[in-house]
Amino acid sequence: MKFNFENLNPIRIDKYLAKILKQKLTRSKINNLIKNNFLFIDSKLVNKSSHIIKGNGLIEINDSFFEKNNQEKLNKWNNKKLIDIIFETDDYIVINKPSNLSVYPGNGNSDYTLVNILISMGKELSNINTKRPGIVHRIDKNTSGLIIIAKNNKFSNYLQKQFQDRKIYKEYLAIINGNLQAKKGIVDAPIGRNINNRKLMTVTNKNSKYAITEYEVIERFLNYDYLKIITKTGRTHQIRVHMQYLKTPILNDFDYGKKIKENNLNGQFLHASKICFYDYQKNRKCFSAKLPSYFQEQLNILKRKKNVKN
Repeated sequence: MKFNFENLNPIRIDKYLAKILKQKLTRSKINNLIKNNFLFIDSKLVNKSSHIIKGNGLIEINDSFFEKNNQEKLNKWNNKKLIDIIFETDDYIVINKPSNLSVYPGNGNSDYTLVNILISMGKELSNINTKRPGIVHRIDKNTSGLIIIAKNNKFSNYLQKQFQDRKIYKEYLAIINGNLQAKKGIVDAPIGRNINNRKLMTVTNKNSKYAITEYEVIERFLNYDYLKIITKTGRTHQIRVHMQYLKTPILNDFDYGKKIKENNLNGQFLHASKICFYDYQKNRKCFSAKLPSYFQEQLNILKRKKNVKN
């Protein structure tokens, strides 16, 4: 599909297309075609909904966008019930991610991810990294909880700088196998790739980065502790590796510990419960996410067992 525009006053491309194609495409589909690289203006790729057009030019929509298979794929995850949006502005989205959901496409999963869902919903995302639109930080597939998504490149850079300067506060809740000796502690141990399994990380002094994790026992159970954890650094699998290093791995962690029979489809019992960062006005923004139901139920099971023992 090709068509020209002439003597046009400045306007966002998504608004212009919504106006002239309203009989053919919904606003969601228009956002999908832009985000997924089907739109060209004067033979140049445009993949940002906020792109401004003006004057004269040629718009081209790749015909493959209208093929049935592409439409089914793009609309497959257009369901706001799949994710829990805690808060949203023109610059960012704060999401309470469920466990068993990858943040962005990767090997073995190019379809059902948080990014796919947001694109299907027509959300505008930053595109500094076209393979990971909107992503400034991540949490593991089997970890639930809060993640901030950048909707534009300016805020993506602004947020990235806060991560680099250690100005982001991240708090987690976890159930671990075993009981820690101290009720409070700091794990200061460098993390690098596991030479025996490159997909995993380990505490090592070779080719590693320093990593610091603070923990506090909220409640003790027989052979289990319920913890509040604060990460001072943001290394891959940091909490999981540090808990394994203390010989008290996260409950149901398939990679760094042993999984249990109950609730073994819900991922590890690690939840990103609170996150704080700064907006452009230097106001500290803090958000919290309640525990998933399966996590709370596991705590209830441990409490009942504890009371029976007493």
